[in-house]
Amino acid sequence: MEVWCTANNKYLIWDKGQLSVNLAFSDEAQHKYHFHLPDGKERVILSGETVAMAIGGGEAYLYYGHQKIGINLKWSTKPVYQWRIYGEDGQVGVPLKTGTTYALLNEAVEPDPDFMIYMNKHVPGVVSLGWTSTKDWLQELANRVAREAAKKAVEALMA
Repeated sequence: MEVWCTANNKYLIWDKGQLSVNLAFSDEAQHKYHFHLPDGKERVILSGETVAMAIGGGEAYLYYGHQKIGINLKWSTKPVYQWRIYGEDGQVGVPLKTGTTYALLNEAVEPDPDFMIYMNKHVPGVVSLGWTSTKDWLQELANRVAREAAKKAVEALMA
């Protein structure tokens, strides 16, 4: 199984050398994703079930963990069950099917569980991923600069 991003039409892959977490987007799939169930059984995963998500071997399991830059994800050698997979209809308990669009929710995101999304981080070497609640720092900076410029313009007009 692979993870395909509908926002940029690329596969999410493991990629050594990134600044935060070793993830990147590629035109080529790696076919190294593994979703593990807490009961350890090999069966169809149901939407809304808690799973561990792994890419490759070794430190393969992704989990929510604070980073200085980039998305707050880290790696573990052991399964960390904090992901839930949902279909577009949001139903729970429906068998997942390949070739269908799904959303990944991490229930450990702070302050509240959140969905992982494509988000341009504007920094080379930082994977373009975030949470729906993540603010775009470049847009925030542009907004602050614009507010300051407007404030100075008003002050100049008032003087």
